[in-house]
Amino acid sequence: MTTLPNFKVVVADGISTQGVDFFKEKNDVQVIFEPKCTPEELKVYLQDADALVVRSRTKVTRDILDSAPNLKVIGRAGAGVDNIDTKAATEKGVVVMNTPGSNTISAAEHAMGMLLSMMRQIPQAHASMQEKKWEKSRFMGDELFEKKLGILGLGRIGREVAKRAQAFGMNVLAYDPFLTQETAMDLGVKLVGVKEILSQSDILTLHMSLTEETHHFLNEERLSQCQAGVKIVNCGRGELVDEKALVKALQSGHVAACALDVFEQEPLGDSPLLSLNRVTTTPHLAASTLEAQVRVGVGICKQIFDFLSQGIILNAVNFPSLSVTEYKKLSPYLKLAEAMGSFSAQISSPPVQEIEVCSFGGLTQANSKPVTTAALFGFLKVFLKEGVNIVNARHIAEERAIQLKETESSEKRGYPSVLRITTQGQEGSIAVEGIVHYSEQTETDIRIISLEGNPIEVPLSAHMLLLNNKDVPGVIGQIGTVLGNAQINIANFSLGRRGTSDAVAVLNIDNSCSESTLQELRNIEAITSVRSIEI
Repeated sequence: MTTLPNFKVVVADGISTQGVDFFKEKNDVQVIFEPKCTPEELKVYLQDADALVVRSRTKVTRDILDSAPNLKVIGRAGAGVDNIDTKAATEKGVVVMNTPGSNTISAAEHAMGMLLSMMRQIPQAHASMQEKKWEKSRFMGDELFEKKLGILGLGRIGREVAKRAQAFGMNVLAYDPFLTQETAMDLGVKLVGVKEILSQSDILTLHMSLTEETHHFLNEERLSQCQAGVKIVNCGRGELVDEKALVKALQSGHVAACALDVFEQEPLGDSPLLSLNRVTTTPHLAASTLEAQVRVGVGICKQIFDFLSQGIILNAVNFPSLSVTEYKKLSPYLKLAEAMGSFSAQISSPPVQEIEVCSFGGLTQANSKPVTTAALFGFLKVFLKEGVNIVNARHIAEERAIQLKETESSEKRGYPSVLRITTQGQEGSIAVEGIVHYSEQTETDIRIISLEGNPIEVPLSAHMLLLNNKDVPGVIGQIGTVLGNAQINIANFSLGRRGTSDAVAVLNIDNSCSESTLQELRNIEAITSVRSIEI
């Protein structure tokens, strides 16, 4: 009998054949490769899809996401995700991944190629030669040597451009609000403010991310602050430049030349930029090298498969990312946090206004955000059942006015790493502490080591009972009798004392208790409360 694939992946834009082949080689993946599909066709393909791969052509809107009830991850083959509604994806619990470093070298080399072409008027000279002309005196160029290059945005690509510009003997200035002076010095660039970089640079090149703050960063006002005769290169995002203001500055001569690979609207269409002599244009080619296409295509497909098959989240823009190494180290603690969150939800008194997740010991040295999110997810799924996952857990908690606190402590707890979850509910706070237990004899397991400040060691399992009782003889026997009569096997019985007269017991059982069995336990005179817990 033929086994159906476990995952369905829709590739809606053109990526390298090696990327598509990577999926096709997996027996448990069905890949739909439709690089020219319309939005309506895409909705049909996504009805039962687990993953979507896009580049810049496909717009992943809220409407598209509404048609994909099973979608778990969107992979953007490239760095920019402005064509994806990440807010809507997060609300729906869909991870959005990209491949930010895969086309870095290609983009940096293209920026330098555009810079050289602009300075030496290579495209214009070539067009003249094709017309059988020999206009040697017409195409006087400018050297890069000792010119001041202002780099707006010193991320991965900006830094590679800086290295190449320095090799040409250029003096590099940089504006980046997230860059420190120490890092700038290490890179051999001078870090300056916006006004300084505009007024001092002979050439400006843009490598910023597109945000509300950077949209039309080079507008009419800022262009007027540039020195007369400035030259501009944009291989970043088209929306970083106000094209109407740029055309006006080119026509006046205030901007002497520009080289553009990206535009506000793509394809460019009928634009006045195409009729100006000192404008060099390419159709969004910065990442278009064979090497970059293979890296981007294969890279995003591997990331998606690792997520679907193992839960590894890498290069996510709406969730803390984990490398394979980090995931292997944190995986047991993610399991612990989720189980403890679920346990805490079932012993708290709703409504819960605050959840605090505190790390002790070696856990403080790890990436704590995924652990905290896993705890929050475990808590919320008890009440919501469906519609919540590890991606949208924080968003849902915020919507429900649940305050989340992430803390660390240097306090010694007697174990290498301890996780504590404290919930603040209607009747006060409840704290649960847990550990990951390693043993050569058994598989790694997760355990509670403290409940409401009382030491008690108990494995976290699928079916559990929490009992509070008076500390008197015979209680354990009565509990065993009730469960035995109900054909419920006790896998583990953990006890703890609260002072001198009260006790707490946590039982691991092999199957769930019926309500009638729970009532029988409540009828035992010494028992004050019984809770059934399902992890």
